[in-house]
Amino acid sequence: MKRVHNTMAHVETPEGHYILNGHGTVTVLQFLIAFLLHKDLLRDHCVQFFVDGARSLHADILAGMRWFRPMRVFLDWYHLHEKCKVELNLVLRGKKVRNPVLAELMPLLWLGQIDVAIAYLRALGPAQIKSGKSVDRLIEYFERNREYIPCYALRAQLGLRNSSNRGEKANDLCVADRQKHREMSWSRDGSVAMASTMTLQRNGEIDEWCRSRSLSFNWVA
Repeated sequence: MKRVHNTMAHVETPEGHYILNGHGTVTVLQFLIAFLLHKDLLRDHCVQFFVDGARSLHADILAGMRWFRPMRVFLDWYHLHEKCKVELNLVLRGKKVRNPVLAELMPLLWLGQIDVAIAYLRALGPAQIKSGKSVDRLIEYFERNREYIPCYALRAQLGLRNSSNRGEKANDLCVADRQKHREMSWSRDGSVAMASTMTLQRNGEIDEWCRSRSLSFNWVA
């Protein structure tokens, strides 16, 4: 079965937010850089990305933004929690074992204590792990994403974001609600065209675009 992929970026500053949409991460990164230059946000600013654990997304962001510093990538807390739950479900002997392990593991990750979390997983005994299974894949995931896992607790205490939920919500509003939940099929160009139309509407730009084929790029409150 063929699939169509849209990439969306939800850009936010204290002044407001704006949604970008296009074919794939590389294209949207180009749009993002142009938008940040237009808004003069690459001078004396830190650009932060909140993402899930997809390797291709991380690779594209790091390649596309390697020229710019300071720049940070943060692994979304919800995706980290879900990854742990799914992986432990596969390797541990049922929910009665998994749930107490999760209850011990997640506070360590919330504090950004990756080494302690890895040591805890390595200490799990044969009575807890299914025959032929291993926690090595989850440990490898932690190692691969080590630099993207902050001290979530400190960020929360400082009132800083730990989630990519606003980007996920933008995707729901501009893509998923119309294209995924109504049993329709879409061409590549038709899909991105519909998502772009919904993005224009969410950005308050659709009237100007229909009149003059131009955009103001004003922040949405």
